[in-house]
Amino acid sequence: MPDTYVLNHQSLDAYLFLRFLKLLVWICLGGAIITWPILFPVNITGGGGESQLDRLSISNVTEPRRYFAHAIVAWVFVGTTELLLTFDASTSNLLMLA
Repeated sequence: MPDTYVLNHQSLDAYLFLRFLKLLVWICLGGAIITWPILFPVNITGGGGESQLDRLSISNVTEPRRYFAHAIVAWVFVGTTELLLTFDASTSNLLMLA
């Protein structure tokens, strides 16, 4: 549904709520795409001897060098989230100027 349709047929609160939900979807989707392919293999092969779903957690990591993967992925995720917020703010400013 385009933003202009929502602005013309609903209140400003509904429009802002829908933009907020869209932004949350993009942040969660981006976080899953960034973290899962990198951190799942790091955690599974961590050597902690855990079983089942515990193999996917950071508790299965025993080598301290592997913690750097978690730190780097966290920085990338935070940076990506900040870029999404900046892009959303800039597009909303352009939309309000039009």
